[in-house]
Amino acid sequence: MSLSDLDFPEAPESREPVRRRRPAIHVAPITPGASYRTKVYDTLKGAILEMDIYSHSEEVRLEERQLAVKLGVSRTPIREAVTLLEHEGLVRAEPRRGVVVMRRTRREILEGLTLWAALEGMAARLCCTVASSAEIEGLQEKADACAWLRESETPSEYSEENLTFHRHLARLSRNSLIAGRLDALFLHLRGLSTVALSRTDHAERSVLEHGRIVEAIAARDHDRAEQLVRTHALGIERLIKVCGAHLR
Repeated sequence: MSLSDLDFPEAPESREPVRRRRPAIHVAPITPGASYRTKVYDTLKGAILEMDIYSHSEEVRLEERQLAVKLGVSRTPIREAVTLLEHEGLVRAEPRRGVVVMRRTRREILEGLTLWAALEGMAARLCCTVASSAEIEGLQEKADACAWLRESETPSEYSEENLTFHRHLARLSRNSLIAGRLDALFLHLRGLSTVALSRTDHAERSVLEHGRIVEAIAARDHDRAEQLVRTHALGIERLIKVCGAHLR
């Protein structure tokens, strides 16, 4: 199945655009103890993942000096952390221009969704064979947690719990390569997903689809489990149509 084969309802009419302020990174001073580089890396990564970078078309830049002041450290651990983040594809360092927070293009996101569908579909097939009944019950608990957060109407928390469900499913496949590749994909799709979930009914549909996926795995129905996961992953294309106006 490809993205073009899916029949999605028409995206709702767009409302009058609202001018949004460029997001700022929110970090707290680093406390002494463990490696500064590790702490700075963890802090910056967490803050970047929380930033809303898909609601506008402007680039988001980070300035070394400001980050050093906010974190209460020298520039050295900032630069070391930026190097690690650049290797993960979260930022891009530009000489004399600072650090740019990376935003995926429309093509990159669509390609990532296709890869997600293929990899997690295979993971679901493997789960039907290798996951124990107790592990599948644990996956159901993750699905239930998503449902609870959906009712509490907290898009960012739901988005994080949603990724927890998918990561857990991938790990149950017992295939570390699939799980690792999916984890990297989720890292780059998280920001767009959080924004989209706050504006569409996708979260409600997602909760229902999670339940069906777990049921298929529990029934050891390889074909149905794979098909449900593929449809679920490719369904995010609808979110891009609704809220991805700024994507190139």
